[in-house]
Amino acid sequence: RNLLEYLPDWVCDCRKIEMLDVSHNLLSELPSRLLNSLSLRKLLSGNNHLQRVPDLLDHIPLEVLDLQHNKLTDLPENLFYKALKLVSQPSKGLFALNCL
Repeated sequence: RNLLEYLPDWVCDCRKIEMLDVSHNLLSELPSRLLNSLSLRKLLSGNNHLQRVPDLLDHIPLEVLDLQHNKLTDLPENLFYKALKLVSQPSKGLFALNCL
């Protein structure tokens, strides 16, 4: 709950970060560099103002992506090709999925 409107570059440059909680901020987008990190396994980004999610690369270790309570209207198609636990807000037309 820092009222972040964007993630600083240094967050994306962290090579050993495995879990990141940026929930309860004012983020409108997630940097694709962050989502395609080779170390990030869990990203909690609920309760923001996210309108879209960037495409994911195939080889990333991301296992959990929390998108609850955002302003998403659709998700990238390749998101469903990942072995990923995806959490989103049912009342906004998206829902919790286990994409395994």
